[in-house]
Amino acid sequence: MPVGSEPLQNARREHFAQNVAAGLNLADSWEQAGVATGAKQAGIESNRVGGSRANKREDVQVRSAFLKRARVSESDEQVVTSTTLLAIMSDVSNTLRLAIQKCESYGETSISQRLRLTLLQHVSRHDRASRRVGEVIDDEPFIDTSAMLARLTVHGCRCE
Repeated sequence: MPVGSEPLQNARREHFAQNVAAGLNLADSWEQAGVATGAKQAGIESNRVGGSRANKREDVQVRSAFLKRARVSESDEQVVTSTTLLAIMSDVSNTLRLAIQKCESYGETSISQRLRLTLLQHVSRHDRASRRVGEVIDDEPFIDTSAMLARLTVHGCRCE
């Protein structure tokens, strides 16, 4: 059996290694591993320390390295189709819209304006990609970019 292929005996360290392999930072990995195993939740600083300590253990390093290699080999086998790409682009657009709403609800207008500009550019790319593929993923029509540009200008953001 390859080194690192066996799950770690400590459940929290195993979850931690999986989270690290998935790309989470050490503190978030340690916190989520604690949630998954029902451990008492600590503060941010404790999660940083715990994650750093766990990551220094040789068994955890070997296991997370094995899991990372397994993820890479799995991702090499996956083929991204144009439909998948357009769906991902739609998800990004929706996430940007939600972020804009949150920023506006907290009164963060400057961040909201930058996000609106990013959304405008992203929707334009999504629209071009969709036309190239010849299909539309969303049931909703695409955002009229000229109307969005007008809204940006009203909020004091210059778009050139």
